[in-house]
Amino acid sequence: MNALENVGYWRLFLALSRSGSLSAAARSEGCSLAAASRTLARLERELGFLVLERSRRPAALTARAKALVPAAENFVRAAQAVAAASASGSGAGSTAGALRGHFRISLPANSGRSTYFALLQELESRHPGFSAEIMTDCGTEGLLAGQADLALMPCDPASKQLAFFPAGLEYTFLMATPGYLRQHGRPESIGQLENYTVLLQSAASAGFSTRLERGSQYVYLSPSQPCRQGDPLFCSALLLQGEGIAVDVALGAVEDELAYGRVVPVLDGWHREPWRNAVVCRAVDAGRPAFSELARILRDHAVKTAEERWKRWYAHFGFMSAVSQPEQAETAGPRV
Repeated sequence: MNALENVGYWRLFLALSRSGSLSAAARSEGCSLAAASRTLARLERELGFLVLERSRRPAALTARAKALVPAAENFVRAAQAVAAASASGSGAGSTAGALRGHFRISLPANSGRSTYFALLQELESRHPGFSAEIMTDCGTEGLLAGQADLALMPCDPASKQLAFFPAGLEYTFLMATPGYLRQHGRPESIGQLENYTVLLQSAASAGFSTRLERGSQYVYLSPSQPCRQGDPLFCSALLLQGEGIAVDVALGAVEDELAYGRVVPVLDGWHREPWRNAVVCRAVDAGRPAFSELARILRDHAVKTAEERWKRWYAHFGFMSAVSQPEQAETAGPRV
């Protein structure tokens, strides 16, 4: 996608216009400073002029960039309206009067957040009594401790104190940078993977798995597999630095790199065991209309965006047939 057509780029642009600080804009949009810097550089490259006057303290938009602010606001507003219309078809339109209160929502660190920002902003505009804030990976302990009210996470929690709404499957395929493959060669079979360093989320991460699949085939990474492990952001950073073959980096974390060939798939058709996502809240809250309605909206949105993302990229790289059909998200109430 052209940067000028990407709503996430213009959201960062508007955040930058308000704050005059790239780090503040990055925090506002829930991305790292490095990712925000790359976004700004690409936007400036495609616009053909500087967006930020860096010689000033504090920094400010250049005159040419300021002239774009009204159009950028209209573009982002229109994108939010489209997201709201999409969400209304899967349950958001039935929430009149139900969504009231302030909610703290936890999302995975490497999820694609721009669609969630748009969804929540639209819900806030349609429901005056509703507001929300987003935090990162609070986990089941954070939910039980009251740090967050709802969480999207890649597992079905076992605690009887929690209720969960199954949110479908999400796929991640094996990826590396072209530079890493030039230096180390490309594995030609799944058995050759043991000769390469893989980048894997920590065993303490929710939904941790070492199972790789291709259609009806599956293997498990050997205990002796060369491996570097860490949290999702650590794995994403190592992938982009050309430090190994990533197994479970979310596609939403590297979509621009995939689009421009800076990250490429490895071992066609092989992917990590699908993540089984869930929207989770405390069991005592599951029966409250506002909690259950918001959980259903988030569940439906997670299913839609995850399925569209993996389908698009698997189709783009030509190995859709290697992937099993996704399970349909349940539309019944939560499990406890």
